[in-house]
Amino acid sequence: MRSYIVPSDAIKASTWQSECFASHMGLWLVEPMWFTSAVASIKAGAAGPALALGDNPSQDVSAELIDGIAHIPIMGPLSKSGGKFGQSTVRTRGVIREAAASDRVAGIMLHVDSPGGSAFGTEELAQEVARAASVKPVHSHVSGLAASAAYWAASASHRITAAPVSEVGSIGTVAVVEDSSGAADAQGISVHVISTGDFKGAFAPGAPVSEEHLSDLQRRVDAINSHFLRAVQGGRKMPKSEVASLADGRVHISQDAANLGLIDGVGSLEQAIDRLAKDAGIKRRNTSARSRLARARMREAGDS
Repeated sequence: MRSYIVPSDAIKASTWQSECFASHMGLWLVEPMWFTSAVASIKAGAAGPALALGDNPSQDVSAELIDGIAHIPIMGPLSKSGGKFGQSTVRTRGVIREAAASDRVAGIMLHVDSPGGSAFGTEELAQEVARAASVKPVHSHVSGLAASAAYWAASASHRITAAPVSEVGSIGTVAVVEDSSGAADAQGISVHVISTGDFKGAFAPGAPVSEEHLSDLQRRVDAINSHFLRAVQGGRKMPKSEVASLADGRVHISQDAANLGLIDGVGSLEQAIDRLAKDAGIKRRNTSARSRLARARMREAGDS
């Protein structure tokens, strides 16, 4: 039997690649089908971890001001750092903060099309939305998907609408780990984790995963998820029991989401902007710029 201090080149080259294992680590607020597809791409060698998590090399997030409304995207996978890992929640918070403080901005429209992302940074993003909503109208419009972390952020706005063919929800937190010790054994590899505690080094590639490890990971998942549920309860003004009943990880097509109270209405982007303009007490004028924005921002064909 060969023994290695992990990670080793031999382990990295094995069929249970450490890159794939690493992609599972961490706590996620993300739509499950998207996450499964990303992991499958890594396993198949079709993409590196960064690419599978979101091929968006730009960290630039900006607000476009039209008729007194700041249009801000929340699109693609979300993470604190952004870059190839999707849209930066830190940068997005800064843009929302600037819009909330600007005398030129009467209202804020969040354009949402995101599967969610990392659990870390999401609560801060939602809190930034809530702070902006305390000083001026903030609405969210979904064109495509508002799942998990993206829904958490949107739930802090005054009003959420969605295009008819969109999906909303996926309330819940997930972590995925692989017990690849069997694969290591089959290759004649014995993995020894030398650490200072029973949970230090848990889930190292090739090391057995114990029930105690899984129980502790469940503890972490539940702790993060409790913050998610409280935020939705407060943002959507829903009873705790009702939020708990919706927190099963499913996404819902727009009308069903509206019936469940997850959003406030189903309609087009133009209708959403009209409603925000009314709530902000402003008159819309710039039709041509508005049309360009709709084409640039929204991914659903025919949503106008």
